[in-house]
Amino acid sequence: MGRKALHTQEQVFEAADHLAASGREVTPTTLRDALGGGSLTTIYRHLEAWEATCKAVPAPVSIPMPDAVRLAFEQAWQAAATEAGKEIAVIREKADTEIKATHRRLEEAVAAIGQLESEQLADADRLEGLETTLLKEREIARQAVIDAATREAGLAATVVELKHHSGEVVNKLTISKQAIEAELSEIRKEVRALTEKLGKATGAADALRSQVAEQQATIRDLSGRR
Repeated sequence: MGRKALHTQEQVFEAADHLAASGREVTPTTLRDALGGGSLTTIYRHLEAWEATCKAVPAPVSIPMPDAVRLAFEQAWQAAATEAGKEIAVIREKADTEIKATHRRLEEAVAAIGQLESEQLADADRLEGLETTLLKEREIARQAVIDAATREAGLAATVVELKHHSGEVVNKLTISKQAIEAELSEIRKEVRALTEKLGKATGAADALRSQVAEQQATIRDLSGRR
């Protein structure tokens, strides 16, 4: 009679796990059959070790959830989901409102910038026209002063020349001198009027330049915010 085959603990554990997984009872006899023979003493010793290992690791217990508990859980979950949906809707609506308000403010800022830019262009055109008019007025005033000085010099020379005549000529010259002086007085008034007009035009141009500078600063400020 030959010796009975000896199996290692790993072999016995593997066979026992296989039997347990297939739903069969794990005994020394079923183990020996699964192993194809062997020493019952060795198999029994390894089986005790396998059983001790199985006891050390408790098998998971599956307890079915009662219908009442499941229904209550589902109702609580649905209520929580509903409340969460309401909160999300409120948050989403608030965010949409804030986004729309931000878009409106942005559009208003862009419109304001466009309006300021249009006003700036119009003011620039007016300033250019005013500066052109101012240059013309200055030229007219300068020419008027030159003409007045020329006429005054000519009249003064005429007065000096006429002073050399005597008698009736002197009387006539006196009358002429008075007329000339009156004419010179009118010329001086015209020069003063032109000078005042030139000063007002210069002041208006300076005020318009200040307005344009303020609008440009406002546009830069609005552009930086955008």
